[in-house]
Amino acid sequence: MKKNVHCIHYIPKLCLENGGVVRFIIDICQVLSDRGLKVTLITQDAKDAPAKWSNKDSSPSILELKQAHIPGGFINFRNLKKVKQLLDSDERKVINFHIPWVLSNYQLSMLANKLKIPYIVTPHGSLDSWSMSQKKLKKNIFWILFGKKHYENAFSIHYTAESEREQGEKYIVKNNFHIIPCLFDVSEFETIPDTNLAKNKYIQISSKFPNLLFLSRIHPKKGIDTLIKAANILINKGVYCNILIAGPDDLTAKGYRKKLEELIEVSNLSDRVHFIGMVKGQEKLSLYNCADVFVLPTHQENFGFVLVEAMACATPVITSFGVDIWREIGRGGALITDNTPEAFAEKIEFLLSDTDTLVNRGKISREWVFSSFDAVRLADEYCAMYEQFQSLN
Repeated sequence: MKKNVHCIHYIPKLCLENGGVVRFIIDICQVLSDRGLKVTLITQDAKDAPAKWSNKDSSPSILELKQAHIPGGFINFRNLKKVKQLLDSDERKVINFHIPWVLSNYQLSMLANKLKIPYIVTPHGSLDSWSMSQKKLKKNIFWILFGKKHYENAFSIHYTAESEREQGEKYIVKNNFHIIPCLFDVSEFETIPDTNLAKNKYIQISSKFPNLLFLSRIHPKKGIDTLIKAANILINKGVYCNILIAGPDDLTAKGYRKKLEELIEVSNLSDRVHFIGMVKGQEKLSLYNCADVFVLPTHQENFGFVLVEAMACATPVITSFGVDIWREIGRGGALITDNTPEAFAEKIEFLLSDTDTLVNRGKISREWVFSSFDAVRLADEYCAMYEQFQSLN
């Protein structure tokens, strides 16, 4: 690819605690840079940007728009001027917008239109049916005033799965769209650390009962209450298991953790369900290795990095149809079911009833991840998506 395409990504906050979108942006920026593109990340908070990006003349580079919080997520005049200086050059450029429910996206897309710079929107599941049903009135108003125009003026929409496109087209239909899964670096999973690393840190891991692992943000959409209720069904049937809930509390979901703790108490599961907090790095991989089954009863998930991570660690996965990549991971051995406690209890019992089935399904899942997420092929697809802008501007 020619080096004269400047690829600019925008996200309000680059904080890994906010989930897989941030991870995707870090990965795609690095891959495009490694392929020879000039890459700039615009953000108001570069908290979790790789340290090397802050070096002078590095690529990717960062334009951090530090400012006091403004209601609605607006970018102030001084920082808009900085963005305009970046965009106002003779280079061929394309902007990729993420996290659409903020007014700063609309501000910058209007600036891009004014400067005749094409842009792509990656919804990251924000147009999924469940997502659109949350805070419905607020989102409908935003969509009418800002969101629809933001998408209509986009040169292209990038979806990460066919299911995401199907749901998104209830709201916006564009002839120019791309379906490319998120980048996933399988090299990190070639060698999985043994279970001792996690066992030495997390005493909640059981050596007597099967361990069911949930790993994600503590947020209502993740369906943790469904997992707790499913565990209660199983234990009442004499199918004993140990539940590990890993992940940070989501500050936007105040009170949810307390509701879960109350549910655990009334279900008499205090000795069976354990919150173990945020887990990262090799300890996370070791924890996947400790788990007999990975369970994510989510109401909505776009790509679901944790699902692919668990599969890469040969840990059998059970999740819901709320995951946009349910078709894809289902072909890779994951069990997909309705989002009810009864349905999840049934699938968990099925896997735990046969050790050979459990091991074989994990092995199939790992093989599928390594064959499906070839780094070179996916990088080629992303480069081709941005390459179309060579003839524009």
